[in-house]
Amino acid sequence: MAKSLILCIDDEVNILKSIKRLFIDEEYEIMTTTKGEEGLELLKKRKVDVLITDQQMPGIKGLEIIKQAKKISPQTVRIMITGYSDIDVTISAINEGEIHRYIAKPWDNDQFKQIVKSVLVKNAANKNGRYNEQRLKREMAELNAALRTASLYTVRALSNAIELKDKYTKGHCDRVLEYALMIAGKLELAPERVTNIQYAALLHDIGKIGVPAGILNKPGPLTDPEWEIVKQHPQNGAKVTMGIDFLKATSRIILEHHEKIDGSGYPYGKKDKEILLESKIISIADVFDALTSDRAYRKARSHKEALEIIAVGKDRHFSGKLVDIFIGELKG
Repeated sequence: MAKSLILCIDDEVNILKSIKRLFIDEEYEIMTTTKGEEGLELLKKRKVDVLITDQQMPGIKGLEIIKQAKKISPQTVRIMITGYSDIDVTISAINEGEIHRYIAKPWDNDQFKQIVKSVLVKNAANKNGRYNEQRLKREMAELNAALRTASLYTVRALSNAIELKDKYTKGHCDRVLEYALMIAGKLELAPERVTNIQYAALLHDIGKIGVPAGILNKPGPLTDPEWEIVKQHPQNGAKVTMGIDFLKATSRIILEHHEKIDGSGYPYGKKDKEILLESKIISIADVFDALTSDRAYRKARSHKEALEIIAVGKDRHFSGKLVDIFIGELKG
């Protein structure tokens, strides 16, 4: 069987050497180049299974390489290495279907390997239908278990990018995660649902990346047009996560995290049973932390005041059962 071929493009030679060392014990063929144009020529000549490219490089940028690679070799899995400053470009690439996965800097070596290995396993499964089904299931189960950690690492990188844009929300996503898991821990949910809650807690505001910083950090009340822009962030966030395989199940949670039990929320005015349980959990955690944090337009409220506001919203804005659990846990 021919070795899987991985093509890596980065203008830093040390980065390319590091990636080659990662796969030294694997039966892969690794090609590297510091020039995007040269990488595209290699793609025309060889059957490449996985393309890994940095975004920020002199000359042709990673996104343009990815777009041309999609035309030259549609079957090649395209992975972009991205830093915080590239996050808008990465999201654009995801939305346009240009990349299959992204790897955030700085990366964890084991997680980098697992991401690449997982896409190669899937590729093998699709080649002529000859891949052993039981072996595939076993390998994918192992990889999925490893990727839960890898994915959480990557999600945290995206979460940090959100907070870089809004100086008043530093630590917000981590605290929402803490509060959400506090509630979820009392519900005996399946591990997959808890994982999705983790992802949604960290990424519930990812759609705010498309909101101008001037609006996010405005010290006074928003105008009606500005508020309408902010209210688009659940839909924008859902669109971003829907384009990433391991985050698809998180997409609807993010979409609904500002919906309210009585239908007065946004973006769709959904009511109680129309809203996912996971979204209801994130909603309580998000509102509580927002109330107890300083924002551009007001000072933080005390925990006591915030809990009173949450209690008033019981069975109107928030699930009564979940409110009882949350208050009980915080007071306990």
